Amino acid sequence: MKPKTAFIILGIIILAALVLRIITKEDNWICQNGEWVKHGNPDTEKPSQVCSE
Repeated sequence: MKPKTAFIILGIIILAALVLRIITKEDNWICQNGEWVKHGNPDTEKPSQVCSE
């Protein structure tokens, strides 16, 4: 594999990782042990439905 091709592939992988990091929402509510737990700083209120794993 040529170095130029390797750098292009590496750049695509890094770009894809950055895009996924930006798109995925980190601030949300997680159900743990039957309780809603904050993860980060969610924009929404605590869910009203029952938390069951």
